Amino acid sequence: MRIMENDIAPFEAGIPWLNSLRAMDESFFFAPIAEGKWSPAQIVSHLTAWDRVLSRQILPQVKDGAEVESRDYRDWQTVNEAAAIYALEGISAAGLLDEAVEARRELVRAIRECDAPPEARFRIAHGTEGFMEETFSGLLLDFTRHDRHHRQQVDEVWKVEKP
Repeated sequence: MRIMENDIAPFEAGIPWLNSLRAMDESFFFAPIAEGKWSPAQIVSHLTAWDRVLSRQILPQVKDGAEVESRDYRDWQTVNEAAAIYALEGISAAGLLDEAVEARRELVRAIRECDAPPEARFRIAHGTEGFMEETFSGLLLDFTRHDRHHRQQVDEVWKVEKP
């Protein structure tokens, strides 16, 4: 049994959400959402980085019984820091959003093309903790929750700023 469309739908829903951010004023897009927090641009860059890690490094290895190794999943803090810096290094909002939409489309394709069944159990390298047990559907659920958390962060502050 392959991953169901309802498992993919939350990832696809990210595309119109990303496109909706094109209406955000650039000064707001690049400003922190709160003191000590990332800007919407940095959050988008962060989501893009993780979409790429998932589609390029993790999903190609997912199968029952696999030991999945991803240098970026293991060193997640470096990925997060690099994404936050990238968003503020001169890329336009439109350019960043174009990259994010393309990365999300790539992720949706990679999920659809993954041959592993939803219940496939594997071990994935994580931080300095070694390996942790995971299932394909569990991994997707973790990333869905991650996505939702960051989308809510942006939506909460943007609802005040929307015209």
